[in-house]
Amino acid sequence: GRVRLLEAQTIEPGGTAWAQIKLSAPLAVVKGDCFVIRSNQTTLGGGNIVDPHARRHRRRHQPILERLAVMEAGSDREILLKAIEMSEPSEFQPLVNRVNLQPSVARAELTAMATEKRVVVLGQRAIGPGVHVYSAAGWASVADSTRGSLEAYHRQFPLRKGAPKEELRSRLGMTPQVFNHALPVLLQDDVLVEEGTLVRLRHHSPALSDAQEKIAEAYLRGLEAEPYSPPTDSPIDPEVLHLLVGQGKAIRVSETVVYSASAYRDMTER
Repeated sequence: GRVRLLEAQTIEPGGTAWAQIKLSAPLAVVKGDCFVIRSNQTTLGGGNIVDPHARRHRRRHQPILERLAVMEAGSDREILLKAIEMSEPSEFQPLVNRVNLQPSVARAELTAMATEKRVVVLGQRAIGPGVHVYSAAGWASVADSTRGSLEAYHRQFPLRKGAPKEELRSRLGMTPQVFNHALPVLLQDDVLVEEGTLVRLRHHSPALSDAQEKIAEAYLRGLEAEPYSPPTDSPIDPEVLHLLVGQGKAIRVSETVVYSASAYRDMTER
């Protein structure tokens, strides 16, 4: 199809240049395919496809040029690692398609790289379709983001046991599938602690201040004074109430009705 040259360098005949090319219509190509660029009058140039899923980048951006050099002439392992770094996490089958390797070759290289801790493989099954892979640096970034997200949540809600898993997933921007596979690895790496539907940093332990402790004790005494007709007009900090409920000292049955734990047990036993 007709092509438009988006970027190129001035070179001597026989030299090498990187070019980003936009087709007027989609074309099925894979890494290693040859291409020729022609005008109406002459052949302008040609070369080999290095990355069929390239994006537009800054001109002469050195990291990009280095990555393209590896994608063109690197070893299978080097090419796999660069492709993973370009899109993390990389799912196995799209990754294999991108680098144009046999699945068995890619699987063997990824297995060896995982053993050497150069990549992190998510999921408990063997490497294959459906499995996602991070580079070691990419996974370290995920771990840092997880710690930062939980630190922020604990600062915002210091009296809560932890953050809902869905809240963390949303903050990390992961799909449900990737998050479900990432969570066991985060637990294994001691990045976080799991408590039912919640996750937290290991050092986090919710506790009331002295002032909050006095307010909580007075609130519980009020509930116990009228165990079966608890007051509904006794305002209390929602976070303090959230902690009392979490500790099992109060039972919340609606937005306005809260019973003491002993009164609730007595009613359910009766």
